[in-house]
Parts: sequence; structure tokens; C-alpha cells
Amino acid sequence: MKRGVMIAMSFVAFLSFSGVGLADMVIKGKVILISGISSDMYTVKTESSQGFGGSEETFYVDPKMTQKTGEIKVGTEVEAEVNPNGTAYWIKAVNATKNEPKPEPKAEPKKPAGK
Repeated sequence: MKRGVMIAMSFVAFLSFSGVGLADMVIKGKVILISGISSDMYTVKTESSQGFGGSEETFYVDPKMTQKTGEIKVGTEVEAEVNPNGTAYWIKAVNATKNEPKPEPKAEPKKPAGK
């Protein structure tokens, strides 16, 4: 029994020193579902870097602890940092049109001089 515990502890120590282990991840994608008793479970469809379908990630947004930025509803493009337990530290709405040019302001028609 002691030997098994020592082996497990050695393995965990090795993983922690080698940088391998559970880490926070940043999820980027479109909100496809908000569920839960108090609308605190978010499902986000992510994009695949290879052009395939991507994946769906579900995580918990704690109303007291998670920092929310922007209006987030189904269809909103978001970024969120999620811990290994599936709880978001923060979630923010991402402006999907940030790379598009802004429309030019409309100029008012000029009035003829002297009238």
C-alpha cells in the first residue's frame, strides 16, 4: 500500500515539475446554449484550426465569481478562461465585426448659397 502511494506521489511530482498537468484554457467561439437553473451553464461551439467542425465546450459561469464583460446571449461570439474544474474565471463578448471597416458618416446635402 505504501509503495503504491509513493509511486503515485512521485508521478504527480514528475508531472508538476515537467509542466504537464491540468491547466486553464481559453475557449473562443459562439454561444449555442445557456442553461441551468439560474442560466449559469454556457455551451460554446469552437472553431477548428483545420477547418473542420470544431467542438462544443460547456462550462459554469459563477454569478458571484466570474467576471462578465458585454451582453452575452445565444449567438454571441465569446472568449472565456476556464479552469480545469470547468468554471470560468472570466467571459467576454467579442465584437465579431472588429476587423470590418466602420461606415462613413453621411454628409448632409449642401444648401445653395444665398438662399
